[in-house]
Amino acid sequence: MRAFKNLLVNEQIKALPFTKSIIKHFKNIPVAFFKPAEEQNIIKKFNRADVLLLTGLKGSFLKKCPGTTEYSCCNYYILNTEINCPFSCSYCILQDYFELKAHVIYTDIDELLLHLPRQLKKLNKEKMRIGTGEFTDSLALDNISGISLKLISFFKDYPHILLELKTKSLNVGNLLTITPPGNIIVGWSVNTDKIIQKVERNTPSLLKRLEAAQKLAQAGYKLSFHFDPIIFYEEMEKDYKKVIDLIYRYVPAEKISWISLGCLRFTKGLMQSFFKKSPGFIDEFIVGDDNKLRYLRPRRVRAYKTITGRIKKYNPEQFIYLCMESQTVWKQVFGFSFETNEDFEKWFNDHVFEKQRS
Repeated sequence: MRAFKNLLVNEQIKALPFTKSIIKHFKNIPVAFFKPAEEQNIIKKFNRADVLLLTGLKGSFLKKCPGTTEYSCCNYYILNTEINCPFSCSYCILQDYFELKAHVIYTDIDELLLHLPRQLKKLNKEKMRIGTGEFTDSLALDNISGISLKLISFFKDYPHILLELKTKSLNVGNLLTITPPGNIIVGWSVNTDKIIQKVERNTPSLLKRLEAAQKLAQAGYKLSFHFDPIIFYEEMEKDYKKVIDLIYRYVPAEKISWISLGCLRFTKGLMQSFFKKSPGFIDEFIVGDDNKLRYLRPRRVRAYKTITGRIKKYNPEQFIYLCMESQTVWKQVFGFSFETNEDFEKWFNDHVFEKQRS
């Protein structure tokens, strides 16, 4: 995981207890305070991946996942707690999504959580799923920030909401200090050893991730696993089957709330960067309806069927879904599809909320 060399702190939030607690962790790197009006200039000057920026959130705290109308989307919601990730996976969409390279933690989260009930009431959803792993890794810096405990403390009083903390990290220490509420899901992004070593550099190994997942399962947490992105190479089918074998060796089937599948896809701006950083995985891609580059549909379908078949070997009732795929692919893999994203959302929620109660 990347180490930070500079800490930048907005003076507007420097007196907050959360800000002070984070600063205490960084005794051996330079700390610079700046006035709110200077923030943009400071960011331009220190816009590097080894910089940690503590500031307040100016935008929306709760928002819909940035999906697309061209592919089936489950209407997931995200909380904007941090920006960017200390890992350096060569496929990461954040490289093309944000001009900002510094890692940002919004340390006014206590105030943001005070206003969140009003936002949730306005949405007026009977059931919903919220995560923090779209713009960052949910737990990568949790040993420093402890954001997970703040979020769990809030959402334990909202049983109609499932909160998912999605990660590649091993930072589960804070989670092990509490009794897990039934509406908290901890999810791991998983991949083959080859992809982790060649593409997800500086991330924990698959076995280390599964050992961390096992600890949480034993502590009573429900888990999720995400095969996203599935990356094609020779013998990839054998390797992905091995990943599934290991998951069910380490984690009891009844502890797995859901598994998602999604093949490698990226923007045109990220394609050349990915090929440069990971030349061993140059392949044939087409431009999809959402203007992202994807593997050819028959290859995606085959991969999904192979992985799904292996999962069902261990748990025929395992809940599995495809992330950002077309209705045609859904029909070819599962035999059904959704006319609207609302239909997808209802199908998802009806299954997983029932499972959480069991």
